[in-house]
Amino acid sequence: MKKTLKVLLAVVITPIALFLILTLLLYCPPVQKWAVEKAAQVASEKTGMRITVEQLRLSFPLDLRLQGLKALQPNDSLPGKT
Repeated sequence: MKKTLKVLLAVVITPIALFLILTLLLYCPPVQKWAVEKAAQVASEKTGMRITVEQLRLSFPLDLRLQGLKALQPNDSLPGKT
């Protein structure tokens, strides 16, 4: 009975702990930089635009600061121009 309770408790607590750890990691600047670069890369591929973000900072409790967002679309009438 005790072993079953321990296993059940571990199964319930593990997803909650992983969620909390991932949430806390989003407040670390290196993780933020990686996430922004990855999101900009995926958005660029999906939209056909060149999307760049200079800086993004998320601070507790959800204060978001975004600087240097650029979304450049190729010009249809002038080849090689954005």
